[in-house]
Amino acid sequence: MSLVTKIRHYQIGGEALIWQDDDKAPIHMPYGEITSVTCLFAPTRTQSNRYLLRIQTRGRGRIDISNSHYKSFGNFEEKNGSFVAFATELHKKIAACNPGTLFHRGSSMAGYIFSIAMAGILFVILVGAGLFFLMAGVIWIVALKIGLLVFYTPTLLRYIRRNKPASYNPLDLPKDILPQKACRDIL
Repeated sequence: MSLVTKIRHYQIGGEALIWQDDDKAPIHMPYGEITSVTCLFAPTRTQSNRYLLRIQTRGRGRIDISNSHYKSFGNFEEKNGSFVAFATELHKKIAACNPGTLFHRGSSMAGYIFSIAMAGILFVILVGAGLFFLMAGVIWIVALKIGLLVFYTPTLLRYIRRNKPASYNPLDLPKDILPQKACRDIL
């Protein structure tokens, strides 16, 4: 859900994934329509611990299910406990009903290499700009850049570590593809 979309509730049915937007009829998607599931760590500026289940289907395109819930502009609530339980059960159902489904973690290899390269380039630019402003005597900008590095580096390192492309067993989910902090919530 966001400022412009409705709340969507997901359920794991016997033969289908079911979802319903606030004021619409439920939609049933048979597990047989699912071609692949990708688990991603996908942080944003306002959601530094955002995880996604990206479901690719034959007829409905891509469905992204997040561990966070929109509350207000720039304010998201994490639903980690219910997200982990939902993802675990959904993987079991898909594996049982559609053994041909592919299970991936992280981004594509090209996307992964590109993100690492961009992080390196941005680091070099940030250091170069810091040196330029240091020589120009604008110390407060250098301090700001150091602050940005300190603030965003842990998220960047988690992103790189958790989004390394690989396949996984849907009945034995790797712990680093789902959020770790459990909390009391409902998906």
